[in-house]
Amino acid sequence: MTTDSKPRGSRDRVVLRNGLLVLAAAAVAFGVLVAWLSLRKDILIDAPISLVRGHFASAPFTPNVTGHYSLQIEVPRKFPDAVANCLLGVSGARMMDNYPDGCGRTRSVVLVAWMLRGNGNIIVRSATTQRCSGGWSADSIDCIFALLSLSSGKTYSLSVDFQTDGRRLDVTNPRLQLQLAGMDYEEEVIMAQLGGMLCMLVVFVGFVMAAMGGLPLLIHRLRRQ
Repeated sequence: MTTDSKPRGSRDRVVLRNGLLVLAAAAVAFGVLVAWLSLRKDILIDAPISLVRGHFASAPFTPNVTGHYSLQIEVPRKFPDAVANCLLGVSGARMMDNYPDGCGRTRSVVLVAWMLRGNGNIIVRSATTQRCSGGWSADSIDCIFALLSLSSGKTYSLSVDFQTDGRRLDVTNPRLQLQLAGMDYEEEVIMAQLGGMLCMLVVFVGFVMAAMGGLPLLIHRLRRQ
């Protein structure tokens, strides 16, 4: 007959210790995930603007995420959607000869031209445009008029010229935004979700191991008292 040379209590302590180490590793991994998310600059510009004729110039900014960024005007929902869509010129309300969606005299008041500089040099300059894509949320409507490809670590600046009288939309307190767009942002969310789920799985494994090692030790101690 063979006997296990390592006492049961010793094995339980090893299991408990390993479980605690797994829990510590999960805590470190979660901290790294949170730090990674908090350090990423998904929004590069978010500034109040006036849509009356004028010029906007951003301070220099340096992305730390390479990707595509949407340049847009965000307007809080203070008008009926149909009116706001027409004033912004989004979706079917874009500036077309006959306004097929019934905007009638409610013409777009967004007329912009913009220029992006990188390290002091002009990278891209737009023509004047009234066309933009629409983005809708519960609280706001976005007029997305450019999609810019930016590189991490490179310094940029942006200027935007508003070339028509958009004061009718000024009452909504519009904002000019440059933020991580579409699929790039969704990829970040998916990675964060997968990382969070993995951390939860590791926590569960560590908790089970700690319980398997710790409970027998606790029961043994209570019996001895």
